[in-house]
Amino acid sequence: MGYGDPIPIYFPDYKEDDLCQIFMRYQANRKLYYSFFNENRAALALCRITRQVDELSTALKPLFDKYCEPLNDLSVVPNEDMARRLFSHLEPHIKSSLNEIFMVPSPTFPEVEANNNTMRNGNAKKIDFNMSICAKYLLISAFLASRNPATLDASLFYSKGGSGNQKRKRKPSEKALEQKETAEQELVMKGPGTFPLERLLAIFQCITSVAEDSIEEEGERNYELGVQEGDGGLMSDVPLQLSSLCNASFIVKVGSCPLEGSMRYRTTVSEDLAEKQCESSGGT
Repeated sequence: MGYGDPIPIYFPDYKEDDLCQIFMRYQANRKLYYSFFNENRAALALCRITRQVDELSTALKPLFDKYCEPLNDLSVVPNEDMARRLFSHLEPHIKSSLNEIFMVPSPTFPEVEANNNTMRNGNAKKIDFNMSICAKYLLISAFLASRNPATLDASLFYSKGGSGNQKRKRKPSEKALEQKETAEQELVMKGPGTFPLERLLAIFQCITSVAEDSIEEEGERNYELGVQEGDGGLMSDVPLQLSSLCNASFIVKVGSCPLEGSMRYRTTVSEDLAEKQCESSGGT
């Protein structure tokens, strides 16, 4: 008995009204949440960046809690005047919320419980970024493209040849170290550079090729254990994730190059944020 090819089914993104109806299902006071969602420009801005229900739910919860702070009775049905006053209370907190649009507290796992005492002693609570793995790799690729000249791409990403191609490493001279330090300082002074889309995708492909190898190995182990997983091709998500990162201003368009005729980009990601993304995606 043969098997036919699977039939792809396209599911369009949720509209803002659809998202509002989904979130209202889990609210005790649906009219209060409706007032919060439809009169809150932060909620609408979040919907333009992502339509993922889990991401939006996590991002909107602290805003809704802040929106409800002035209320003694959470079962009240807000009229127009009350909704205006509630929004006025929320408004000062919107800007900081949008600046941390992908930042959400890490979920508590059993292996993290051992660190709770250390956290209570004043250490900052660990922050994770609720991004897809594709978006994380795109951010890392954009950071590398902005902070390194294109002439270094070959040495950074294509130096893993076979054992016969490996050359004996020489100890760098003091002059070479000084030149390297000077070059790094110049890059810091200049700030992030621009790069074309082709270069971003080339770096992204180099990074994900290593990641997908580990994913395939994990998939083979899961298959042996009877665990089935879907195909997680990262390249298929690039256009959507790049658009989302541009909308969130993590990556910005800076016009086209008159010589190349292609759009150029620049990242606004700091080194600390890039390191966090690298760590959270399993990199070093």
